[in-house]
Amino acid sequence: YDSLIVSESALSAELASFDNELHKFEKPLSVPQRFTSVNSRTQTTNQHNLHPAIVEFDKYSSTHGPTNGWGEFEHQLFVKIYNSSSSDEKMLDKMSPALPFKSYDQIENQISWFRKFKSLERAKRDALEEWRNAKNSKVTQKKQNIN
Repeated sequence: YDSLIVSESALSAELASFDNELHKFEKPLSVPQRFTSVNSRTQTTNQHNLHPAIVEFDKYSSTHGPTNGWGEFEHQLFVKIYNSSSSDEKMLDKMSPALPFKSYDQIENQISWFRKFKSLERAKRDALEEWRNAKNSKVTQKKQNIN
């Protein structure tokens, strides 16, 4: 009987410690801001030369980070379920039990954030592809003018 009482008190202490740690996860993570350039004037000048889609994506991702403040494991699980789901309803039904420490509203906000993130990422990729094609055509024209 005494060993059970000792075990119970040890487990109670461990449970209280775990409970205290669990409350840390309820607080939103702060996303670190990107480091700014030593020469902000150069950075500003470079921003004017960039395609607006690139600037918008960089601004959005520097504000929210690559996971919108979620932990890496939670975000990877979120992305896996997001990519495998065909509808929002099915997605939310799968995510709620898979992410028990996230509320329904947090999951909905993450879905909204992720959609915008992917949209901006796609626009950035398209802008870069457009820039590469324009650069390659200029190089090709210069080669043709030399010959």
